[in-house]
Amino acid sequence: MSAQTVSIPDDRAFASFKAECLCEEGWSMTYTKSGIVVWTQSLEEGKSVHKIKCRMICKDVSAETMYDVLHDIEYRRKWDSNVIETFDIGKLTVNADVGYYSWKCPKPLRNRDVITLRSWLPIGRDYIIMNYSVKHPGSNDWIYIRNMAVKQKITLTGSLKTSLECLPCKPLKYHDRRLKRARLHTSENDFSGSLFAGACEYDSQDNYICRINEVILGHSVLSPQKYPPKKDMVRVVSIQTGYMIQSQGPNHCTLTYMAQVDPRGSLPKWVVNKSSHLLAPRAMKKIHKACLKYQEWKQRHNPGFKPWLYPEQTTLPSIPLSELSIQRAESLENIDESSLAETQEREDSD
Repeated sequence: MSAQTVSIPDDRAFASFKAECLCEEGWSMTYTKSGIVVWTQSLEEGKSVHKIKCRMICKDVSAETMYDVLHDIEYRRKWDSNVIETFDIGKLTVNADVGYYSWKCPKPLRNRDVITLRSWLPIGRDYIIMNYSVKHPGSNDWIYIRNMAVKQKITLTGSLKTSLECLPCKPLKYHDRRLKRARLHTSENDFSGSLFAGACEYDSQDNYICRINEVILGHSVLSPQKYPPKKDMVRVVSIQTGYMIQSQGPNHCTLTYMAQVDPRGSLPKWVVNKSSHLLAPRAMKKIHKACLKYQEWKQRHNPGFKPWLYPEQTTLPSIPLSELSIQRAESLENIDESSLAETQEREDSD
């Protein structure tokens, strides 16, 4: 993946991820108990990227079952008590797709969500699944509007390449922060309608910037933000997150989870400590328990359906890679939660 464009990881990217999963240099061990080890990396000065790595030895689970459990979205809704909502959006190739996932955070933190490009690769009897954040077509696009004035036609750049004209209802002043309504014209047909936008501001060159919420053309609705950040959640940026499963025998495997994530906010120190000492080990234990129950569950729930193994089974719509863009952390709201105190809540049993 380059810094500017979306790409599907190649063999070198998978090899690099595997090497980082196996490397312990530069990582500090924070937890080791019952076959589970957790490492973290210190935050870089001025950056909010959190890095964590977990490894679990499973002497009663095959690599194949572990791989199925981590892929099976229907089963995740059953065993993952932290999930709020998860679904696949579309496919890119036989081993890459785009999906949405939202999860519960420790109270009183706001819950998080993420949209990622996920790819996977079996390597012999070992497996790698990894992802990074992207924006779905039109999701959260910034539209640059130059020289805003009443009754003046201006040009939009972005996913909607057209022009709009302000309604002569109220002049937009420099201190205005929301474009309430504008007249929309398209270059390809005679449609006209209304454009509603929010989160508007001026940039350093006095260009008016707004994020389009909804465009109404006649009686139809075009919504360029299919999966925008939700008001009650914080959109996280996954820089690189994933799993490596290593087969150690017919019914024996090692799972390594590694995440480099920008949580979009200053987290309290207790959250960072709790993540490495409690939340990460608990998540690994839940995966292990889910694996032990998977075969029985799968026999009763469409047992032959495994599109991650048999791509011809997928019913997902195709998404052209060119329609995706990198999710930039700086384009998302940054939440300061550093002063929040921990609250007591019922813990899920392991």
